[in-house]
Amino acid sequence: MNTLQQVSGAIGTALFVSIMSSGKESCVKGVNEPNTALAKVNGLISGLQQAFFIAAIVGVIVLVLSFFLKRTQAPENSSAGVPIK
Repeated sequence: MNTLQQVSGAIGTALFVSIMSSGKESCVKGVNEPNTALAKVNGLISGLQQAFFIAAIVGVIVLVLSFFLKRTQAPENSSAGVPIK
């Protein structure tokens, strides 16, 4: 489980960085002078906004889906939670 969490975190980070990067590139393409500092900063801000917007959408979807999770009871003969003597 720990390895899965680490790999998932790395994949998520890479995904959002690539969304940010593609948003930056698409914003800079539409500018007459893309090499100016202002165009680069505006492109970066645009890419960040796109990445955070996608993250917010994913967060809302996960929040809605979390209401449909069902609680389960551990079996009575399970040794989970019983201290070792």
